[in-house]
Amino acid sequence: MKIRSVIIMMLLIDHSVQACSCLRDWSSPQERLLKEYKSADAIVLATAVEVKPRDKNEEQAKIINKYWIENTTFKLIGRWKGNIDTQFETSILVGRGMCGIQFQQGETYLLYLYKKRDGHLYSTSICQKNRNLVDAEKDVRLMEKIPQYPAESNAIFWRELARKSHKDATKHR
Repeated sequence: MKIRSVIIMMLLIDHSVQACSCLRDWSSPQERLLKEYKSADAIVLATAVEVKPRDKNEEQAKIINKYWIENTTFKLIGRWKGNIDTQFETSILVGRGMCGIQFQQGETYLLYLYKKRDGHLYSTSICQKNRNLVDAEKDVRLMEKIPQYPAESNAIFWRELARKSHKDATKHR
C-alpha cells in the first residue's frame, strides 16, 4: 500500500521544474576569461540605473512560474572592450528555466555583453562571467594579463572598488 501511495504522489507532483543549464567549461580561469573576452561584443563596468520588467504582469508571472523580459538601463563607468554608449540598456529573459541575470538598481557590475539582433540592446546571462563590483577583482586581475586590455579601465575599476569599500565602511560606523 505504501508503494502504491508513493507512486500516486509522484504522478501527481508537477515535474515541469526547469532550470538553467550552463555548459561547464573545464578550462583554467585564464583560458575561460580569454574565451569570454574574445566572444563578448563589449566588456564594461557599469551601474544599473533603472530596472524595469517589460511584462506588466511580472508578479503574476512569478506566481505561476513563468518568465518575463527585464530591461535594465546602465550608466557606463569603464570599458575593456567594445564601442558602447555612456548609457545603454540590456534586455534579458528571466524567470523559470531561463539563464537570465537579474540586476539590482544602484549596483555596479562587470558585464560581458552581447549585441541583440536589433543592435541597440545588449544581452547577457548567468552563464557569462558577469560579476558584482566587489566580486570582480579576480577577473580584473586576470584581464590585466590580456595584451589588448586597456590600462585606463583597470584604474577606473580599482577607484570604483575603493569608493564602494569606503562607502560601505562609513555606513557600518
